[in-house]
Amino acid sequence: GMQQGMQQGMQQGMQQGIQQGRAEMIAKAIETARTDILEVLTLRFNKLSRRIIKRINDIDEPTVLKTLHRYAIITESMADFEQLLLELLEDDNPMTVPQFNNTQLVPLTSGLS
Repeated sequence: GMQQGMQQGMQQGMQQGIQQGRAEMIAKAIETARTDILEVLTLRFNKLSRRIIKRINDIDEPTVLKTLHRYAIITESMADFEQLLLELLEDDNPMTVPQFNNTQLVPLTSGLS
């Protein structure tokens, strides 16, 4: 009884530790990916708008960050990069950004005449 309880407790503790470790690794990877993108853009274009920094810091989807990093390296201009950034953020990917579709902008009462 007690031995089994202790073993279960230890296993649970280990699993939690592993999950927490994984979450921290992912968070660190995301942080690094953001830094890499901003670094490339800074090196290539010498200046970054706060808007771009904020947008990139709002993204926590590793695949999106990877795409942006590659694009930061090959893009012709800051304007092109920003265009891609906007398109990615408008993409129907609910995991990367909150969706603001037109329905939220229409006053609720107008549909209920």
